[in-house]
Amino acid sequence: MLVCAGTGAAPLLKALGLKPRWRELHTQSITAPLRVLEAHPHLGPVAGLLDWQRQVGISRIGQRVRIASLPSPIALELKASSLAPLHQALSDWFPGAMQGGQVQNWQGRHLALDDGLPLLGASGQAGIWLNLAQQSLAHSGWTLACGAAAVLARQIGGGTAAQGEQDPTLPDIGGLDIGRWA
Repeated sequence: MLVCAGTGAAPLLKALGLKPRWRELHTQSITAPLRVLEAHPHLGPVAGLLDWQRQVGISRIGQRVRIASLPSPIALELKASSLAPLHQALSDWFPGAMQGGQVQNWQGRHLALDDGLPLLGASGQAGIWLNLAQQSLAHSGWTLACGAAAVLARQIGGGTAAQGEQDPTLPDIGGLDIGRWA
């Protein structure tokens, strides 16, 4: 079993006897269709963008655009006033790029470990594997989650070297496993 439980992982970590310090981070985003104009076919982003001053990330998802706040320990209520900074940042970076009629608003919570690193690998209990806290590293969570999934699939499927040896085809994730709390 592979556990990717986000903030729901806290009871599991305690049950496994692990005592990492963790906190919840909160994120909000808006996703909307891009406006398509014949005279200006590229109104939106063509690559990801991080605006550190405003603490937002902007990305294109096909014919949609998403702007998300960077993870923060402060929880905001999902309402127009808390989403206004996201709308303003998108408007400033890409004026007129968003179609306002089909906007999807979202907010979520993420698990973050105090050392800022994800928790990957065997749990110490037979058959239980962990892939937790990917969102600790700002907007790198999605990228890390995909790489972690590939590494864990190989490990779970038996694609590892003999015990105590590093498989040269896998990245060394030793510093990301439960051993750092041993």
